[in-house]
Formats: sequence, C-alpha cells, structure tokens
Amino acid sequence: MRYFTRLILPAVAALISAASTANAQTPKKPTAPATQSQTLAQATRQVDGITNEVVDKLWAGTDEYWHHGDYYRIVSILRVCVEADPVFTDAYGNGAWLLWSLGDMQGADNFLKYGITRRPELWDLDYEFGRHLFTTKRFSAALPYLKRATANPKSDALAWKTLAHTYDRLGRYKESLAAWRTVVKRFPKDIAGPGNLKRVEAKTR
Repeated sequence: MRYFTRLILPAVAALISAASTANAQTPKKPTAPATQSQTLAQATRQVDGITNEVVDKLWAGTDEYWHHGDYYRIVSILRVCVEADPVFTDAYGNGAWLLWSLGDMQGADNFLKYGITRRPELWDLDYEFGRHLFTTKRFSAALPYLKRATANPKSDALAWKTLAHTYDRLGRYKESLAAWRTVVKRFPKDIAGPGNLKRVEAKTR
C-alpha cells in the first residue's frame, strides 16, 4: 500500500501541476455576478425610503425647537422638508402659519405659492393657501384657491366648510348655502354642517 502511494502521488501531483499551468495560460470566461444589480425602480424606492425617514426625523425634531421658542429654526427645517418631499402639505401649512405669526405675511404667502407652483395638482395645497388667506381676512383672494381645491373629488369637509364661510363673509349667501348643502350631503357625520346650513338659510329668506 505504501509502495502504491509512493508511485501514484507523484503522478497526481504532476497532473495537477500541468492542469494549473494550462489554466493559467487559457483566459477565463467572465462569470456572471452572484446577484443581479438593482433596477432603476428598486433603487428609486430605496432612496425614497431613506429620504422619507430623514424627513420624518426632521419633522419630529421641530418639537424641541417649538418648546424653546426657536420658530425661525423650525421654518428653516420645514423648508428642507418640502425640498425633500414636495407633497408634504403639513410642512407648507405650518411653515406659512409660523411666518405669518412672526409678522412675515409676504414670506408666508410666498411659501405656499411655492408649493402650489411645484405641485399644482394637489388640492390640499390650494386649500392650505385658501385657508391662510381666509384666516388673514383676505376673503376675495381666498376664493379661487378654495374653489379649485373643492373641485377635486378627493377634497374633504374642511375645504368645503372654508369655502362656505368665505362666500358667507363676502355676502354671497346663495353660494354659501349651496356649499353647506354639499357639506351635509357629502359629509353627513360632520356636526358643523346642519347648524350652519340653517343659519345661512335664514339669511337667504
């Protein structure tokens, strides 16, 4: 057995050496990667997920600055948030409210206009600007934004109620009445609808 081993092992070693030399001289074919590369859609989803997580953390962090009264820093953070997420309507609304509260009416208007310019298809940005104009008693200016917001079938009761109140402030009671009727019909659980409908009905008699 030992004699057999002494004879075979050198021969096997020689064969292995020859095979290694041949492999070294013959170019290897490229092998397929172990895993497929990401598609563009997959990569986009991954980046969006990271971006959303960052925006969420920035948004949550504004609480700390609120308690310290650092409102300008909050506005700065909200500007970063909307750059990363153009459909973040709460950031636009809160930023505009803070700017207005700090005495910067033009800044508040411009911030909301900027959002509408970037994403004109979003009814809730029109609503945010319309509500802002209503709150600051610019009722005529608010009307076109609220009308455009409520023209969207996804608009909620708040948008319709603000539209109804705007017509009321402008003395356009029949149009206010029509808006309140829509509120009662489309949002039957809204507790403000029936009472306001009766109130405006009395004005049209």
